[in-house]
Amino acid sequence: RELHLPIPSEQDQLPFLEKLMRMAIDECVPWLLTFIIPAMASIILQSEIPLFFSSIPELLFLVLCSAKILTNFGRPSYPEPLLQNRDWDYVMESIWSSLPDVSERRKFLMGWFYRSAPFEDLTRDDAIVFLTWMRFGMTVEQLNPSQRREIERVDLPRLERAVFDNDGGRRRRRHLPPRREG
Repeated sequence: RELHLPIPSEQDQLPFLEKLMRMAIDECVPWLLTFIIPAMASIILQSEIPLFFSSIPELLFLVLCSAKILTNFGRPSYPEPLLQNRDWDYVMESIWSSLPDVSERRKFLMGWFYRSAPFEDLTRDDAIVFLTWMRFGMTVEQLNPSQRREIERVDLPRLERAVFDNDGGRRRRRHLPPRREG
């Protein structure tokens, strides 16, 4: 089964203009930099030959990339579900133990939502969407009741323990808030 839209996360998205500016910086600046040297050479030599010869590799690269996209890329598909022969507890403990502290764990978790929203904006529903994707490779709506119970009773408390501080050696009980209305 294929996804047609990203899994909703209830997280705020970047404003359109900011997203556009990031794309322009990421995509256009390298192209402009490769244009400067041939343009300067063309001005100095008073000839279009340097611009012509520098544009040929760029055009070839564009054609090759376009051909690859048109022939090899399909629509996005569901992430691969967790392999049955792997122990889920081991996978989760490996992930959380590989991140040295609570702030790194929070950064990892919030990075999944494709933006740098503050951790305080994360809701329980967002965490359930993340855990559902990570463990089963599907959306929350596709979970059967036993999978949903397992996410809520086992995985969500484990995630909450991993992303909340220790309080002087004693663990305070902290939970993610429910979805905010509005």
